[in-house]
Amino acid sequence: MKKIIQEWKKWMMETAPTEKWAGQPEYKRNNPHDRATPDTLRQKDMRSTLKAVLKNFMYNSQAFGQVESFVAKLSDDEKAKAVKDLHVMRYIYMGRTPYEIMDTDNVGTGIIFDDSPKVAGSPVEKIDAVLQDLDFQMEQSVPSDADLEEVYIYYIKPNYQAAMEPQQPKKAGKFASQMGWSADKLAQMNKDLWLKNKRKK
Repeated sequence: MKKIIQEWKKWMMETAPTEKWAGQPEYKRNNPHDRATPDTLRQKDMRSTLKAVLKNFMYNSQAFGQVESFVAKLSDDEKAKAVKDLHVMRYIYMGRTPYEIMDTDNVGTGIIFDDSPKVAGSPVEKIDAVLQDLDFQMEQSVPSDADLEEVYIYYIKPNYQAAMEPQQPKKAGKFASQMGWSADKLAQMNKDLWLKNKRKK
């Protein structure tokens, strides 16, 4: 029985590999059931992979190798989409929009990137390095308000969307009406209840 339970537990832990934009990572695993994969390699599409790769690079300059590996896998269409997003992000990080780019909520003060802790170095310089590696020319026009908002919410501050939504009116509490009763009224109610209970006896 114990052997069956152990096999059942192993079966429960085993899952089929998910589809990944970067393909199944090839590296030595600890065991055949190991599914541990870095964020940069387990995303389902190009854009979410760009977000994970760029986040790592923003936090650590030594992660530029991940950027190079990412760029090497891009088609021309994907490069165009990535460059567009990067240009909009660059415009935001240059401080040309009213959007907040400084982090005051996390430990230390730094540049917000997906609500992560402080980022070392200039985000504009890092985005320029990625654009240079992409080597894809694109017209640098002023981004539309819709593009700015969409890129800001997707890449820079995802919880900004929640802040934009109209606040829902608070539901009245179960005892909201009683909270307004005066001390005299409560005393009278207690007295009435005491008299009522006394009559029953």
